[in-house]
Amino acid sequence: MYHKFVHGLNRYSQYIAMLLLVIMVFLVFLQIVMREVLNYSFSWTEEAARYMLVWVSFISSGFAYQYGAHISIEVFVNKLKPTLNRAIKIIGTVIAIIFAIILITTGGELVLENLMNKSPALHLPMGLVYLAIPIGALLQILNIIDLLVYKNIVGSNEVSK
Repeated sequence: MYHKFVHGLNRYSQYIAMLLLVIMVFLVFLQIVMREVLNYSFSWTEEAARYMLVWVSFISSGFAYQYGAHISIEVFVNKLKPTLNRAIKIIGTVIAIIFAIILITTGGELVLENLMNKSPALHLPMGLVYLAIPIGALLQILNIIDLLVYKNIVGSNEVSK
């Protein structure tokens, strides 16, 4: 049940990230065409693209765990004995969870502190921009727990697709 929930959440996260990425590319292309061809520049497109990149990055960080897409240095770890290798991976996972919890708490504080601040061009509450931090960190934790349970308890080595 939990695995299906996280899998569905990842699917929606991927769709949202893809949509934001497409819109971001369109806005950057529009800005280039307007500036170079018509000698006119929108004041808001760069800011919107920047905020979309922030959201894409944090939303994608959750489902990146399912695909093993986060940066890791495995050259030395893979040469160790299996028990030591497993211990190091567990330590790394615990550190990742602690880091995500820190991101949730500090990101939540940033959201609350900046709800009244507005972005320069779009006049969005900056708290909405910073909301990507705790949401992305929560998605990371959900995916880490799913991987731990699905790989270790259920015993599947398959990465969810």
